[in-house]
Amino acid sequence: MINRRNLLAAGATAPALVLSPSVGAAEINVQATKGKTFVLIHGSWHSSGHWERLAPLLSAAGHAVIAPDLPGHGLSARFPGSYFQRPIDISKFSTEASPLAGVTLDQYVATVSDSIDYARKAGWGPIILVGHSMGGVTTTAIVEQHAKQIHHVVYLAAFMPSDGTSALSYLSAPENAASAFGPLLLGDPSKTGCVRIDMRSTDPKYVAALQLALYNDAELPDFQSAVNLLTPDDPIQPFAALTHRTLANWGSVPRSYIRTSKDNALPIALQNRFIREADAFAFRNPTKVYDIDSGHSPFISQPTALADILLAVASVRGDEALPPWAR
Repeated sequence: MINRRNLLAAGATAPALVLSPSVGAAEINVQATKGKTFVLIHGSWHSSGHWERLAPLLSAAGHAVIAPDLPGHGLSARFPGSYFQRPIDISKFSTEASPLAGVTLDQYVATVSDSIDYARKAGWGPIILVGHSMGGVTTTAIVEQHAKQIHHVVYLAAFMPSDGTSALSYLSAPENAASAFGPLLLGDPSKTGCVRIDMRSTDPKYVAALQLALYNDAELPDFQSAVNLLTPDDPIQPFAALTHRTLANWGSVPRSYIRTSKDNALPIALQNRFIREADAFAFRNPTKVYDIDSGHSPFISQPTALADILLAVASVRGDEALPPWAR
């Protein structure tokens, strides 16, 4: 949370922390009279709460921050009944239909569009869209639809699928072979309607695998807190939705990609493939690449280092402001 010292230091540019029920539950809206507006899009199983360490660092520098819960996440999460039965009946849990099976990418896009509209009507600064992991699919769709409203787009260890492809199609790619996430998945998504994992597992091996995949460079207490905020079901429809991007819209917006070198969920080889494909598609607008020596979730393990990169992106000529390890 923002402490008193940060609020005082940011007084001229970020005078208040504003919770706005008109935008959606669990959003962080810090009004800035100058600076940019960061719209943070979480990934699978995550929520707005996972940005808690990053958001104050951005707002203290004079930027507005909006972090919406995508439908089916955070306070709008819904759970299979078997998830709360302990000891768990793994057979039932692996086959029970998800209450989120009907959630679509269009619903994700509508939620983020509402946040962008809110920021625009409030007169906040230019939009910097940041998508993490699976949030990159929503990010791409938003940029394609709202290109003129987006100042910069940042993919944080995120899916950046080619036109006409889906996130699902990359899961079997050779570049994803090193992903540690496969063994965590439970059930058949075509039957459950979701990608399901067990956040409340008491199996030491499963818990260790979960930490290895998502928070391998986080301290144990941080991992425990972060995983406690996750939800077990992530709707399958956004994974299967085809990406649409054009040169005139998506290809015209300046973009950056933050690679996470210790990532066990989205291997660096797959991250590099996304960058290559994007640059081949929009070669006149190449991706600016930043590196952070972290696992898949630097907003948990290295929020200050991540904020340094994002603040550099927000600056007019930010490259020279980057610390040596991020160049």
